[in-house]
Amino acid sequence: MSEAGRIRQAPNDSVEFRASVVRLALIFLGSLVLAALAVWMARNAEIDPFRRLVGWLGAPFFLLCAIISVLRSFNRPVVIVSPDGIQDTRISPQFIPWTAVESVSTIQVRDVRFIVLNLSAPAYANLQLSSLTRITSRSNQAYGMDCVHIGTVELPVKFDEFHSTVTSFARARGVKVD
Repeated sequence: MSEAGRIRQAPNDSVEFRASVVRLALIFLGSLVLAALAVWMARNAEIDPFRRLVGWLGAPFFLLCAIISVLRSFNRPVVIVSPDGIQDTRISPQFIPWTAVESVSTIQVRDVRFIVLNLSAPAYANLQLSSLTRITSRSNQAYGMDCVHIGTVELPVKFDEFHSTVTSFARARGVKVD
């Protein structure tokens, strides 16, 4: 598959997707550049107060993005898809069984596509979300999207290949695939 050694078949027939070190390095470098630009904006007296505020807010945000990219670069599975369910460690430490998934679909935000797992209400309510996911899920809920979104930006795989893997496991367990 993509980037040798990054995707492997596990002994129990699950498929593990590990983070792409190259993509994470690019995210890290981009975050540092944007943090430096934000600091410049914040410290530049010639820029209006609103843009200076954006700079002061942007600097810690982009530094946090850089730190997260470093933490995610450790060689552990990011997404595990198995006959029993799916786990995305970026979203939750919990494994989501296919029995909790009502349907699998796709959504596109600008040029980025995501797998959408529509979970049963009790399953979604009981899902332990990571801190970052908890924050972003509130805005998603405001738009009526009580679901899990899985992207491939930091994975060493094309979206179509990832989509095919997830949907084949889901279909095998009787989950509706849109």
